[in-house]
Amino acid sequence: MAMLLIRNYSFISALKQPCYKQFSHLSPVRHAHQLKKFPKWLGSIYKRQSSRVSGNGERKVGYWLLACCGMVSGSVIIGGLTRLTESGLSMVNWHLLKDMRPPQTQEEWEAEFEKYKQFPEYEYVHKEMTLEQYRAIYYMEYLHRMWGRAIGLVFAIPAIYFFARGSLSRPLKIRTLVYGGLIGFQVCVFTY
Repeated sequence: MAMLLIRNYSFISALKQPCYKQFSHLSPVRHAHQLKKFPKWLGSIYKRQSSRVSGNGERKVGYWLLACCGMVSGSVIIGGLTRLTESGLSMVNWHLLKDMRPPQTQEEWEAEFEKYKQFPEYEYVHKEMTLEQYRAIYYMEYLHRMWGRAIGLVFAIPAIYFFARGSLSRPLKIRTLVYGGLIGFQVCVFTY
């Protein structure tokens, strides 16, 4: 009983220290000694970081990252289907923003098919292909490319928003910049 009173007293004296709030989630009896050892300057850094990112902000960032992971998983599946159907290079032109819609008229489809006939894939893989078969593989590749654009938007728009609001911790800001750079690099490789 005497030990319990001494422990509780040491905890109460630790409450008077300015860095108590950083350890408010710890048990008072088991971790009171850590309150005394916690450096004040580290506590102020922790306090600034934790006050900037609220619980609701962390949840939104988590949902955003889960959505990005789900879309990347979907891209792997769509990419696998594109390869299995041998639709890979059916769209001979690749522009980031231009040509975002597929051909609409019969003349546009025929012109696109004639461009495709100039590529080695047609010569070696799809020599006997008809225009209707070309449309099927074209739409598969079109879906794959549009999905990639959607991933870029789902990543970039919330990333800019969370950066502006200060909802990302410093390590997550660095990772976000690295991932954004990798996405940008992939866009440059496939665009040019």
